[in-house]
Amino acid sequence: MNVNRILEFVTSDIPGFENGILGTGVRDAAGTSGDGSVVRSMPDTRANVTVNFNRSNHSATGILRYISGYDNLQAQVFNGGANPPKTVFGTSF
Repeated sequence: MNVNRILEFVTSDIPGFENGILGTGVRDAAGTSGDGSVVRSMPDTRANVTVNFNRSNHSATGILRYISGYDNLQAQVFNGGANPPKTVFGTSF
């Protein structure tokens, strides 16, 4: 099992990000869509679980991959500041 969790990715020290990512005031890029050029999409949590089973001439492998959603800051900017939906794999809900 492998789990990665990004607690914080502060962008305030990057020139041009004084007002946050895309001017939204958000300075922590973890769990956001980023700006599309300097700061890329960065989900908070990623996990991989692998299970192997072997018995005589039979074997099976199961793999589970999980990637958390993120706040779509680009939608917030382009929707006039409206609260953006959570986005997972390009699907909003």
